[in-house]
Amino acid sequence: GKLIHENCPNRAYFDEGKFARKLGDEGCLYELGCKGSITYADCPKRQWNGRTNWAIGSGAPCNGCTSPEYPDFVGDFYERIIDLEVPANEKKAKIQKK
Repeated sequence: GKLIHENCPNRAYFDEGKFARKLGDEGCLYELGCKGSITYADCPKRQWNGRTNWAIGSGAPCNGCTSPEYPDFVGDFYERIIDLEVPANEKKAKIQKK
């Protein structure tokens, strides 16, 4: 399988280093606790509720609910969980834990 992060419609924002600061903001939801970078699932393709929508499609961060370790591995729902290397305009910028 693939990480949700690989097929996320907000991936371009991540690559640009543009992160939402609150729900409803334009940008990648990584800083708001999105677990798509560690969750293997086909949610972007399969969606939920009869292919109506899915978490990220509705503006919420992925909470990793398809992971076998859910909910224990995710920590706080709206807290960033890991450090990732972020390509920002062809530069590597590291997002540090707070």
